[in-house]
Amino acid sequence: MGSVCKSNTDAVAVLRELVLPRVRAEIADAELILAGPIGEGDDQRADGVINLGRVESLASLYATIDIVVNPVRAGTGLKIKNIEALAYGKPVVTTTLGAAGLQPGAGLVVADDPTEFASAVVAILRDPSGYAALADGAHRFALEWSRKQRAALRCVLDREPVENGGKSDWLLETAFRGRPRIRRRMP
Repeated sequence: MGSVCKSNTDAVAVLRELVLPRVRAEIADAELILAGPIGEGDDQRADGVINLGRVESLASLYATIDIVVNPVRAGTGLKIKNIEALAYGKPVVTTTLGAAGLQPGAGLVVADDPTEFASAVVAILRDPSGYAALADGAHRFALEWSRKQRAALRCVLDREPVENGGKSDWLLETAFRGRPRIRRRMP
């Protein structure tokens, strides 16, 4: 699921052309479901690909799928799609780039090569007890990640800022701890 942008279009092409045929060679009825604007274009039509377009309920979508695949090869920062899928208890297969900022394991499987990627998907889908463990680990991982993020936010919000030209000394000290600084005096 996602918007139409270069990185998502690339990821869908990898899935459609390189991963899905390998998965379907092992599991003939496997389907790739595309949701959001990325699933609205006629250019995404292929055997075994279901294009939903925009969906009204993410919970309903997640209830119908077994696994989330995110073969992202470009972009920066945390891939929030992965956190969302893990929170819904869905195992995620992604690339090293897609796992940036996250720990592989507990529902998150990392594979960079399309053959390895397809093999990981097949292995998860063929092993019901392994799937259950990954799904449970996915949900626990997302809960713990969320707990840590909320605690970090509370830590920042609970501090009393000392105003310094509209900037908090505490935030500046924290942000630049151990780094060289250039200070500019405002008139």
